[in-house]
Amino acid sequence: MRNKLFKILVIGIVAVNMLYLQQTEVFASEVIEQQEIISRNENSSQNLTITGSTANLTLIYNAEIKVDSIVVSVRLQKYIDGTWKRVKIWDDVKYSTIACKVSKSCQVTSSGRYRAKFVVTTKKGNSQKTENFYSNVVNY
Repeated sequence: MRNKLFKILVIGIVAVNMLYLQQTEVFASEVIEQQEIISRNENSSQNLTITGSTANLTLIYNAEIKVDSIVVSVRLQKYIDGTWKRVKIWDDVKYSTIACKVSKSCQVTSSGRYRAKFVVTTKKGNSQKTENFYSNVVNY
């Protein structure tokens, strides 16, 4: 419990320093590596639209700091028999960045409920974090 509180306190102090004292990216990277934490910015978003028979899947992802790589697995899923089944999958790798935008599209061949699932893995030094993001559900 103490260790968790200490980590939260350190992260808070780092965030305040970055905002108010405009610390350099190098300092922020060193602190993040020490804590082995990579987290996303709340400005990230994910979306699915289906126009005609074309599904458009979009993810805008913003990391808190510049990372060594961002790997995004994009999956179009359809709700079948009470569970989400994968219809299509793509993988994208973005290197040495703080933000990325991934857009994919494909044809939808049958009616039903669809959503996009985005699996984002960020790497910085020896630290790695994987997060799942889901789009809105679209009835087609």
